Amino acid sequence: MEPWLGFYFDRNIGPEKRSNYALRETLLAAKHKSPGGPDRGLHLRRHPGMVSCFVKQALLDIARDTNTPFEEPKGREGWGRLAQKLGVKGIHIASATPSVRSGRSR
Repeated sequence: MEPWLGFYFDRNIGPEKRSNYALRETLLAAKHKSPGGPDRGLHLRRHPGMVSCFVKQALLDIARDTNTPFEEPKGREGWGRLAQKLGVKGIHIASATPSVRSGRSR
């Protein structure tokens, strides 16, 4: 799940609707409407392409390290099948950006 451009800064809606909690609640409502569907959201902010590369490389590394036979996927469905074959249940990517570095605000 990726919020729309300006999601966090839209002054036309209250802060309670612009939070990560609100995104989570939206995902849970969608899960309730579609049992058996995704139950986790991926919030990528500004670097979805970079995250995609990290995830794909991680899947290739896991397959290699576990001696799981595979052909490198060519599309979205193929990457999903590889993740499923490897038993991947979820992917969590976190970044830490300190607000203060060397005494200077960022």
